[in-house]
Parts: sequence; C-alpha cells; structure tokens
Amino acid sequence: MLALDIPLLVLTDRIQVLLVFTAYGVVGASSQYENSIVLTTIQYPTPSVKRLAALPNWQLIVVGDVKTPPDWSLHGAEFLSHDTQSRLGYEILKDNLTPDNSYARKNVGYLWAIAHGAKLIYETDDDNLLTTTDIAVLPSPGTHAVYQTTNATVNVYSHFRQANLWPRGFPLEDIVKPSPQSFVRDIARPLIQQSLADVDPDVDAIHRLTQPLGITFDSAAFSVLLPGGSFCPFNSQNTLFLEEALWGMLIPVSTAFRVCDIWRGYWSQRLLWDIGGLLSFGAPTVEQHRNAHNILLDFIDEADLYGKAGKLVKFLAAWDSKTHSLGQRMIELADAMVTAEFWGQRDSSLMKAWVADLTAAGYHFPPLLAPGADSQLKVMEDSVGNVPHAHHYPVSWHRYPDIILVVMFNKAYSGYKSTASLLHNMYMPVFGHVVFTGQHVPDGLQKDIAWVPCTNASGGQLMHKCLGHVMEMYPMTDATPAGGYLMIGDDTIFDNCAMQGMNRSKIWYQHAHHHLATIRQYKDLQREAAAGHWHWNTSFNGGKALGLELHDAVVSLNGLSRTAAEKQGVLAGNANNDFAAYYGGGYTDFFYVPSRYASQFIYLAYHFFEHPVHHEAAIPFILRILATGLDEFERFHAPIPHLWLHLQQKGLQVADEPASVMLDGGRLMNNSVFVHPVKLSDANVREHFVQWWLHASCKA
Repeated sequence: MLALDIPLLVLTDRIQVLLVFTAYGVVGASSQYENSIVLTTIQYPTPSVKRLAALPNWQLIVVGDVKTPPDWSLHGAEFLSHDTQSRLGYEILKDNLTPDNSYARKNVGYLWAIAHGAKLIYETDDDNLLTTTDIAVLPSPGTHAVYQTTNATVNVYSHFRQANLWPRGFPLEDIVKPSPQSFVRDIARPLIQQSLADVDPDVDAIHRLTQPLGITFDSAAFSVLLPGGSFCPFNSQNTLFLEEALWGMLIPVSTAFRVCDIWRGYWSQRLLWDIGGLLSFGAPTVEQHRNAHNILLDFIDEADLYGKAGKLVKFLAAWDSKTHSLGQRMIELADAMVTAEFWGQRDSSLMKAWVADLTAAGYHFPPLLAPGADSQLKVMEDSVGNVPHAHHYPVSWHRYPDIILVVMFNKAYSGYKSTASLLHNMYMPVFGHVVFTGQHVPDGLQKDIAWVPCTNASGGQLMHKCLGHVMEMYPMTDATPAGGYLMIGDDTIFDNCAMQGMNRSKIWYQHAHHHLATIRQYKDLQREAAAGHWHWNTSFNGGKALGLELHDAVVSLNGLSRTAAEKQGVLAGNANNDFAAYYGGGYTDFFYVPSRYASQFIYLAYHFFEHPVHHEAAIPFILRILATGLDEFERFHAPIPHLWLHLQQKGLQVADEPASVMLDGGRLMNNSVFVHPVKLSDANVREHFVQWWLHASCKA
C-alpha cells in the first residue's frame, strides 16, 4: 500500500501551517486532533456547525460530498473536500466501496481523525444545535448506573420521562413492554456515549406521522448504561466514541439511509460486550432543528427497521465467535449479517477495508475479554481503587421516574443547607425530581437543587400548604399519568426497595382505617386517647387542632368540595357539631398523593391552612376526603415510625445506635417502610446514613 504525499494548507486557531499528509498520517501532527468532531454536509456552514467549530479543545472535521459547495470554508474547521478525499488512498475509498452522495462519507472523517491521533470522536449532523458549552465525557472506567435487567431490549426514552416515545430502530413488537426501572451501581466502561436531542428527536416515521413533536426530555435525569445482553438502538447524531470503541464507527453502505446508523449501532453494541464495554445514554445536549424530510419517503426508507429490528436483536444475542482478535470478529460478524440478509456483500468488503485502514493508521484494537470474564465489576465500596465516580448510587435500587419526591424542612437549623445537598445527591438517582420546600431557603444553595419557598406559615401548619405549592409549581404531565408526589420530612428516611410493590395509583398512608367519629367526639380528648389512635392528641396543640381548628375548617367546607365529600361518605349529616367524619390517623412523615388528586389537594390544603389546622390533623382528613373508599389507600408496614418513642424506652437516641435503625442492605428496623426522626445534622447519623443508602440493594 503506497503512501500519497499531499501538500495541504491547514487553518488552526492560532497559525497557518503547511503540513504534508500521507495516506494514514501527518508529518508534525499535534494534539489538536485528540478530541475530534466529525460530520458531513452538503450545505454552507449552519449555526450548528459554527457553534461546533468555536468549541475550545475540540477539532471539527467536516467531510464534503459531490454536492457540497466547493468553496466551503469555516474558521476552526478542517474541511475534507471530495477532491481531497479521492487522493487519500484509503482502502474504504477504493472500488467505489464508499459511494458518492452517501451518508457513509462520514467514514472518511472518522478514519482521518483516527489516523491523526484522535482519542475521542464526537459525531453529529449539521442540524443538531449543541445546547451546552462543552461536550461532556463520562469517565471510563467509572461508577455508573447500569440497568438491572435481562431484557433483550430496553427503551431508554422512558428513563428520560418520555415513556410514550421510542428510538428509531427500536423493535416495534417490544414497544408495549414495560421498561425496567431498577439499577445497579457498577464499575463500568461506557465506551460509546449517546446523548439525546430535544425538539425533534430521533424517532421513526410512524411517530412523526401520528404524533406531535416539540419534545423535551428530562434534562436532570442521570446517565444510564445498558448491561451486556440488552440492546437499544442509537444513532450518529449526538454520539461520543472513546478510543477503545473507535473501531465501531463504520457506517454501512448497502442499507437504506434511514437504517444505516441504526444497524451500525446494533452491530457495535454486540461487539462491545466482547471487550467489556457498554453503551450509555445521557440527558439531551442538543436541539435538533431537522433538515427538510419527506416523512412518507422516510417511512418507506425505514421498512427494514420495522420488519427486521427484532430479528436482528435475536440474531445478535445468539451470535458467538471463537476468533481471538477483535478485528477478526468485526469481519466475522459483518459476514454473518450478510448471510442473514441484514446488509449486503458490499458491507462485508467495506468491513475488511476498514479493518485494514485502521491497522495501517496505527490503531490499537482493544483486547478481547478472557472466556468467562464478567464485564461488569460490582462495586461494594464507594472507594474502590482510583476509579472515578460520576454519581453516588446505591449498589442496587429501583427508580421511580414518575414520582416527585418532596422533602419538607419545617424549620431552619444549623447545617440544614448541607442536609439538603446530601439528600439531593442521594435521592436524585431514584426519583424523577427531588424538590425541597420550607419557609427558609438556605443562602448559597447549589443551583441544581429545586426549592419551592412556602411563606406565611410556621411549624406544623406548613406541610399541606407547601405540598400544594409544589403541586402548582411541578404539575404532572401526560408523560407521567400514573405518577404522583411523595412527601417526607427532612428527618424521615425510607426503604427504597420496599416501595417497589406499592401501587402508585393509590394514596399511600399508613393509618387509613374505618374509624368514624363526630366532631363532638374529636373534642373529647379522653375518648380519642382511649381509642389509641394517636398519642399527639393528648397534648394542648393536638387538642386544639382536633377540637377547634379542625371543626372550624370542616364545617366551613363549601361548594363542590363539601358536596363531593358528603357523596363519598367522608362526611355525613349537616354542618354542626354532630356531623360524622372519617378520621385516618396522625403521622404525616411519609405519604404519597397520586397526581390525579393534585387539584383537589391544592384546594383543600389551602382551605385547611387558612383556618389554620396543624398538618397532622389536616392531612389525614384531606387524604380521606380525596379517596372514595379505603380501597384507594395503599397501607404499608411501619410498626415503629417514631423512633423517639421506641428508643426513649431504652434511654437511647438514634445517634447512639444508628446501626440498630439502618440495617444492612438498605433495610430499616422491624422491616419498616420509613422511620422518623433521623436527624442528619448529627455527624455520626449522617455518615451512617450515607453508607446505608449507598449499600442499599433491591436484588432478590
């Protein structure tokens, strides 16, 4: 193979340098190509391309085609004209393996970058506008969230709060299957990193012909990795390849345009497992303002995606190889896909040329895993070796993307800002959103923490009003029809795994029951104390809340709310001291309200606040008004919700024996769903909580 000397004037950000390129290298090449961006275009520079060219520490490489303007130029971009490409001498360009007017022209740019020292290659298109100031890279290896599943396919769009969408190329027969929501904390190597696109994301023509666009994914969702054995299609529009995966960038040429990058993605995913690498998906970092397309023609072009994607997944899952090098396996799998009629013979020839070009360019193919080796190394300590940690994840946990966790701070105290920061870091991987609320917003709170102020209230009157505020500020959307709001105190801890079996369409409340009493009876503290439902009612504040404030609030219910409550059987009789009402208990340290009740809850919360009723009297009453019967409650196990009573009998505090409260594996004492109070301002309790949470495991 002969090298071809080609003088070429290269523009850099600092100086014009005359370099001499050979087929596979450059005399005097610098590190400017280590972080490369590759795209192909037939247009003059778009706003998206100009933004990429201006990124510091990245080199943009633009691959031209026969339709690209011959005078294309942009400061900060390396332009490979069609004429320049024809003189490079790459094997992939011989015998018309890479045709003109083809998206596969990007392959030339990939190879150019690799030959000139690229360690990272970010691929995109000229209609994807970067919305960040840099291209983020997940550490590899690093501690990451990996789906805990054996499913052959995973629709990752569900994780980013778009459960009704699916990526282009996702098997249609798997769309209705629920996506897993459980994860493990692993040391893993995300060698290919796909980030999503807002506005006009990568969906197929079926969706585009039947559903509106203008889509926004959850930008706060953490990145997720697919385990070996699970597939999800990824595209070539917003994707980062690390050095150990650069071999996997080859775009096939025998498939339809709308199929090529998806088939490439499935092929490379299967081979990633053989070197211990995984595919990750991250929150959106671009907005796609799509170039003009004929959607009906796209539909025709995508025929193989609809008819063959599921078959391809089964084929790849069953494929195995005994060859001893990655290059050999790349060719072997390409040939097998020809035999199985997923792509044509031309791609077999292209793959052989690609492997030859990579070898000639000095690319080092990563080694294969030893037979029987596990590509996912379980992390049992958060301080294993020198592996970088992207996030603080439990060892194994279940995610609730349709639940907004609301954490209530009744009052400000020394260190409550750091407590909010800690809880944010611990809980964000588990819930769709974490929102803090309370009267006093901490000064200097980190910007990514959501805090909804709740003013003109104090102490025990806050909780229902603050939750109403959060419901107004964070309304549920159609994307979360089964979701809701889980409210806890800042000193309440809960068992994440125990919530898996709880019905999110029901109200979660520990003490929902059939106890029927009259307001006159509520005033009788001795009678209520004898009933044994709530120790708090024997106090002055409890008697005031149950006897006077609650009475005034209930009798003043008017209009639809009162009528609805009477129809539901929550209230009986007329508005006087003798009318009957259901009473549901008193603990409000952990309860959940489905989103369908939000508007009613807001109305009732403000009503009971105005009277004002202490939240431990108001909330149980409100919840019982919302439900038409006890079958709408999810009652759960919490035999010792109030630790101070339990430990007081032993003369102890939580700080004395945190290990007796927070047990191994993320369990709580006496198998409780939650316990309260656990004061995280205490250094000993705080440290134990962190270790307890990070070692929680929802594995069976």
